[in-house]
Amino acid sequence: MEIRNDYFNLYQTIISTSRSKRPNDFLIDETKENKGLICPFCPGNENQTPQELGQISDNGKWKIRWVLNKFPAFKEPFGKNIIIIETNQHEKQLGDFNKNDFIEVLKVYKNIAVDFLHQNYQYPFIFKNHGSQAGASRFHSHSQGAIYKKIPPYIIYLSNINNKNNYCQYCEIINNEQKSERLISKNQHVVAFCPIAPKFNNEVWIFPIEHIVSWKDFNEEVFLDFADIFLKILKIIHQQSWPYNFYFEFGSIEHPLHFNLKILPRLNTWASVEIANQNYIISVTPEVSANFYKTQIENLSL
Repeated sequence: MEIRNDYFNLYQTIISTSRSKRPNDFLIDETKENKGLICPFCPGNENQTPQELGQISDNGKWKIRWVLNKFPAFKEPFGKNIIIIETNQHEKQLGDFNKNDFIEVLKVYKNIAVDFLHQNYQYPFIFKNHGSQAGASRFHSHSQGAIYKKIPPYIIYLSNINNKNNYCQYCEIINNEQKSERLISKNQHVVAFCPIAPKFNNEVWIFPIEHIVSWKDFNEEVFLDFADIFLKILKIIHQQSWPYNFYFEFGSIEHPLHFNLKILPRLNTWASVEIANQNYIISVTPEVSANFYKTQIENLSL
């Protein structure tokens, strides 16, 4: 058994060698859906969703569309919830996308976030739940936006910790992880690694190497490099049929936080120890996970 503190000493990860597995030892049952139900996200069923906020069209038909969430977790004045329907094809999942279509979806995320920032929503939180074990209630590929009027307290707290001593600790973490066994992949502008103390088996963090704080700060080169590594990781996870969550974390001028993406394969179940004490028990070291991803990337073709 090994106990590790996370980068900011907020929690501990217990690596239990008695449960030791290889990264690809996790067998996942595919989510089974009721084929008799009408899918509100499929073409022809647009009247089954609330107000459409926007769409990307191709030859007169929508390709991607985003709508208000029919079952929002919260409403104004706290904020609003949206659904981003990533494809008009019911069976196609994000890990199936080619590079061009994936970039188009990522640009939709960015444009939605920037648009809400211009509308004075302070934290447009974009995230995805894939698979019932990760909280998804619909099979048709979609992601979500929890659009906060104000920055959540945890992000403010994390910003204060990250910027202690007036420098970005994430920048130091990125620099160190590029030289560690936990490095998965890097290109000119972006790095992906498994964090030193994961909350989930095979967890991945992706960062722009440059100190970018907000969605508004991306230039085209950094954005494309980010999409390239992001898609590679998603394709590996998709090939393994793992349920997963991902979410984008970022800051503001008042509360700076290095922009990043966290991808969490839902391969271990939290129980009382994790929930009450923030001691996260995993069975695969991040070094082994990183090596698995590196090996898989070598065999990928986008």
